[in-house]
Amino acid sequence: MRIEFKTEPFYADLPDGRTRRLLNDVVVLIDGQPLVIPAGFLTDGASVPRGMWNIIPPFGRYNKASLLHDYLYKTGRMNMAWITRKQADDIFLAAMGALDVSTWQQWAMWAGVRIGAFPAWNGYRRAEEVGLE
Repeated sequence: MRIEFKTEPFYADLPDGRTRRLLNDVVVLIDGQPLVIPAGFLTDGASVPRGMWNIIPPFGRYNKASLLHDYLYKTGRMNMAWITRKQADDIFLAAMGALDVSTWQQWAMWAGVRIGAFPAWNGYRRAEEVGLE
């Protein structure tokens, strides 16, 4: 899978010290297909447990991959097509590779979302079902 970030993201940090608001639209090409992450989107970086921040902090070389992954999880879509959680996680892995994230970090972070991120994915889908998204 080929991932190319066409736009550099710019953020405003929110008062909680973790959440960032995207200030501009970010265009990502996924196998040549453009995806736009809209200005105003909120991200919290990599969702790494606090006890591991000394090894993998919430923000790093993988920032753009984390932004893309957050967007895919929150929307469940790539443009108008629904995607699976595994597809979102695999796009995250490919995006980290495109950003030259170290191989061990790529696999550790991918394994982390495969093992621990299903509650977030399911929570966003439930919110859609009841009209909260």
